[in-house]
Amino acid sequence: FLVEHVGADLPLGSVTSDHVRTFRDAVRTLHRLHGKKVGCSFVARQTDNSDHWITDKTAAIIFEPVKAFFRWAKSDEGLITTNPAQDVRLVAAKKVKGVKTRRPFAADELATLFSAPVFRGCRSVHRRYEPGKRLIKDAKFWIPILGLYSGARLGELIQLHVRDVDLDGPVPYLSINEDNLPDSDPANRKHVKSAAGIRRVPIHPDVIALGFSDFDRRKAIQIGKGRVRLFAEFAY
Repeated sequence: FLVEHVGADLPLGSVTSDHVRTFRDAVRTLHRLHGKKVGCSFVARQTDNSDHWITDKTAAIIFEPVKAFFRWAKSDEGLITTNPAQDVRLVAAKKVKGVKTRRPFAADELATLFSAPVFRGCRSVHRRYEPGKRLIKDAKFWIPILGLYSGARLGELIQLHVRDVDLDGPVPYLSINEDNLPDSDPANRKHVKSAAGIRRVPIHPDVIALGFSDFDRRKAIQIGKGRVRLFAEFAY
């Protein structure tokens, strides 16, 4: 992004604080979905609509390595005599205490979501959003329900292994962990965001009543056939 912004022909020693400052400001205007614009230029990934800008935290993730690069170029390698990024900072807007940046779904929104044909009955596997008589209890059915009842992150649910489900004890639970087999396929390796994220999450009786036990046991039968992840239909 920086090379595109200043131009590939500009010598490293000619980069000024103005270049870095305007680059920082341009980074802030990146569209929050800019990562999906594969093959697009840096400018094409930006937007004038501030409602769609990336967060200050995301902007810092992009901008801070640029500052680190110029520190390295001056202090470690002596490629430049002055650091043009030294006094340029990306200051995040202060959050108002007590104000949540994300709101939960409202009751009517949840009612609308779970009234969809996916949960009430659809036409077929390929026509899930058309009302019908078929209730297909696969990953697309279970993941939203488990998210509703457990509060687990989407990534935590998608990466679950079959062996992370325990239905035989007095309290059925999902085990969120990083217990990976030494020779496991990289596509099946689990990652938890923080140490506090490693936990056991009780499975609500409503989920069991909906037939989750049958779904889990069908998956367990497939372990001998190389099945590892509970929801292998989705890439992680």
